[in-house]
Amino acid sequence: MQNRYGILPMGIVTIIALLLCIAGFFLLGIERIALNTWALAFLLLAQVVVFCAIVAARVSGLRSGIFLNVGVASAAFLYFVVTVIGVFLVRFFDSLGRFVFMHLAIIGVFAIIMVSMFAYANNIDRRSAEDVSKVGSKEARRGGF
Repeated sequence: MQNRYGILPMGIVTIIALLLCIAGFFLLGIERIALNTWALAFLLLAQVVVFCAIVAARVSGLRSGIFLNVGVASAAFLYFVVTVIGVFLVRFFDSLGRFVFMHLAIIGVFAIIMVSMFAYANNIDRRSAEDVSKVGSKEARRGGF
């Protein structure tokens, strides 16, 4: 991976955020029960997923356009926000299985959204290229004008 995509600064920020979460877990005196440990694991997973999704969108977005860049980054950020909300609601869960299932469901929903965005980005770019070839100009236009 080259630095021209801005991956190195994003990686540094991700590592700092991961270390901050781990330090907070151990230094803030959070009770070390299985539910809290799973919450930390899902929070760290969300941070890694956001980083990977943004890097993937950034690298493939150079040829797939703005839809992929903005869509995947927005969905990844929304996934992180939903995960953080789920982590803050950890004390309302009486069962570890329900908590883990909730996070697996969140992961599943956002994985479907991400895969759909990657699939539709190519379709949108193909249609845009067809529009450009029909009009004969360098920008995509629709309609009769």
